[in-house]
Amino acid sequence: MKNIFIAILLTVVLLASPVLVNFAVSAPLKAAIILPGTKEDGGWNTMAFKAAEQMKKELGIQTAYSENVTPADATRVAREYIKDGYQLIFFHGMEFQTQALSIAEKFPQAVTVMHTAEMKEMLPKNVWAVTMNFYQNWYALGVLAGLKTKTNKIGVVGGIDFSSYIANLNAIRDAACRFNPGVKVYYSFCGTFDDPIAARKAAESQIDMGVDVILNMVDLGIYGVVKAAKKADSKVWLIGMDLPRADLLPENFIGTSLHSFGDGYTYIAKKVIEGMKSGNYNMRPGQGMYIGELNNISSEIKDTVLKVYQKIEKKSFIPAMTIEYIFKSGAACGQ
Repeated sequence: MKNIFIAILLTVVLLASPVLVNFAVSAPLKAAIILPGTKEDGGWNTMAFKAAEQMKKELGIQTAYSENVTPADATRVAREYIKDGYQLIFFHGMEFQTQALSIAEKFPQAVTVMHTAEMKEMLPKNVWAVTMNFYQNWYALGVLAGLKTKTNKIGVVGGIDFSSYIANLNAIRDAACRFNPGVKVYYSFCGTFDDPIAARKAAESQIDMGVDVILNMVDLGIYGVVKAAKKADSKVWLIGMDLPRADLLPENFIGTSLHSFGDGYTYIAKKVIEGMKSGNYNMRPGQGMYIGELNNISSEIKDTVLKVYQKIEKKSFIPAMTIEYIFKSGAACGQ
């Protein structure tokens, strides 16, 4: 009778106790990535696909991905992955912050990963944040643009004006103005990263205003910017983003802000396997961000750009970060 009572008591205690999920013990980790676009875009979403392949190769885990997911549909997609046993969900884009937090709250057995422009000190117990300090990389490329221009007019063609991309824009202008006080920065956000026609029109408009260096912050849209540069009556220099793109127009590209999520996503997955369900991964120059394809420029300009980048990488100089619009397109430095 005593043994029966103890057995019943243990059953009640176990049922009443919270279940602590330890992925290292409970099951092999399965990770999914939710993409806002196609993995064939040669940029943002291609990087996520490469990250999935790296996690699979280095950690031996099962990975999956869904393409062209809108914020309105992201919650449903994440729910389906969790239903299928996926414990780690990467929301690959700033537009998914709300969905990442919501899923984490509703499914405490899962871990979600969201992107942020600033470091998050207080995070839910099952949320990782990837802080994207892209603006630090773009500062060095702002130096490049400011020194390369002959017309003293540089342009930025962007997709959606997320806070991180506004920070990029402000960093570009700060750098360009510091090294060339006579420069003016023009900018256009197309509302999408993947519309070559919209990006081409934005680039053509800037070229008509005298812009001779265009910094690309678009994905598939870059094909439209390249087309505009090809048709221009005078030379238009190009700076790319995410992955090497100089092959699209080698004689016009002067640099690229290279980004990689592979190491960061793999690091997070490894930590989750070890039982660490929340934390920050800080992407910055030297850690998931680099500059490359510095071509068609003088050795003096190249040396200056690399020195600035190295200072940022070593943290001996950190550019200011401003996530609100602080200047109008085409405004002179100081205005």
